[in-house]
Amino acid sequence: MGGAIYSLASFVIMLYDTIAIDRLENVVGWADFHDTTEIPALPTSLTTTESGLRVQDGMGLVRLDYIQALLQSGRSLQDFLAQIRRRAIIMVLNRVATSRSLTGTGNALVSGKLIGQQLYAANPLINQSRFVGIRFKLKRSTGLRVILNRIGLSLSAPQTLQLYLFNSLNPTVINTINLVINNAGQFSWTNEDDAVKMDVDEANSNSGAVWYLGYYQDDLVGQAYRYDTLNWLSGYCTTCGNSVYGTYHKNWKSISSHVEMVPFYVAGASLPADRNNFFDERDCVFDQSNNHGFNFNMSVWCNLTQYWIDNRLAFAQAIQLQTQQEVLEMYKASSQSSAVEQNIQPLALRELEADKDTKAMALPYRVDRAIKAIRLEQGDVNDHPCLPCARSGIKYRAM
Repeated sequence: MGGAIYSLASFVIMLYDTIAIDRLENVVGWADFHDTTEIPALPTSLTTTESGLRVQDGMGLVRLDYIQALLQSGRSLQDFLAQIRRRAIIMVLNRVATSRSLTGTGNALVSGKLIGQQLYAANPLINQSRFVGIRFKLKRSTGLRVILNRIGLSLSAPQTLQLYLFNSLNPTVINTINLVINNAGQFSWTNEDDAVKMDVDEANSNSGAVWYLGYYQDDLVGQAYRYDTLNWLSGYCTTCGNSVYGTYHKNWKSISSHVEMVPFYVAGASLPADRNNFFDERDCVFDQSNNHGFNFNMSVWCNLTQYWIDNRLAFAQAIQLQTQQEVLEMYKASSQSSAVEQNIQPLALRELEADKDTKAMALPYRVDRAIKAIRLEQGDVNDHPCLPCARSGIKYRAM
C-alpha cells in the first residue's frame, strides 16, 4: 500500500481497496488447452492457482477453443481471460461487501471535526525548540481504518508550515505535508489531497504501528494557539454549564472509541540531528490538555482489504463459478456467425437459465450459493465493529 498520504480519490471508501483484487487473481487459474499446438500454453499469471481450482473445472462449455472462436475479431485470448477473471473477482467482492450482514459498507462508522470553536489568542504557546504534535494509536480491531480528511492548525502568523508524519515501526519520516496558514488566529486546513490514512491491517511494515503527526517549533514564524477545553483522553467537560460541550464530547467519544489520540512533545535536546529521522518514543512527554494548535476533520471506516487477502482461499469457488458465468454470458451475447456459436449458445442458455428436464440449478443460483457459503467466522465480534454478527449472513473467522 505504500506510504500513508493518499488522495481520497486514490482508494475506495468502501470495504476494500483495489489491491485486494490484485491479490485474489491467482486464487483460481485457467487450465491450458489440451493441444498446445492449437492454442499455445498460457502464461503463469493466468494458470497459477493457489486453491487448486481451475476455471474450467466442472463446466465443459468453458473451453479455450470455444472462447477463442467467439471472441471479437482482433481481441487477444490472453487479455480476455485476464479481464474476465478480474471482473468476476470484482463482482464477488462487491457482492460480499454489500451483503446486509456487513457493517459500514460505503459509510463511515463515525466522522466529524474534533474542535468546533476557534482558539483564543490569549492562549499562545511558547516556542521551546520542541517537536510537538498528536499521537494516534488505533484500537486493535480487524479492518479498522482512520482517515484524517483534513488537518487544521491555528497559528498567530501566516506561513507555510511543514508537518511530519512518523510511524513507530519506521526509522524515518513516512511523509511530509505543507500546510498553508493564510488566516492568523483561525484554523487553516489542508485539502483532501493530503488526507492521511491509517490502517490496523495494512499489508506492510506499518501494521499495528503508532502514528505521530507534528511539527518543529523552530519552523514557526509566530506561535500556535492552545485549546485546553478538550482533554484528549477523557473528552470535554459535560457539566461545565456550556451545552455545546455535550455535542462536542459525543463526537469526541465516538471517534476515540476507535483511536486513542494524545498530544505530545519531544524536547529539542532529545531530537535527532536529522529531522527526518524518527525520535525515541521514550522521550515523548504527553499533555492531554494541549493540542499544540491542531484540529482534525476525521473519519473512521471499515476496510477489510488485508483480512480478505489473508483469507483469500475462502473465495475460490465463488470466483470460479462467477468466471464461468461471465464466459457463458459472453457466449450468449456473441454475434459471431459460426457453427460454434450456433451449437454453443443454446447450451450456454441452458446453464444460465436452468434445465427444466434435468432439474439442474442455474449457474447464477450456484454462484449465489457459493457466495453465501463463504465462512470466515470471527469469534469475538464486540471488538470488531467491521465484522458481522456470527448469527447471520456471511461469517468471518480470523485464521
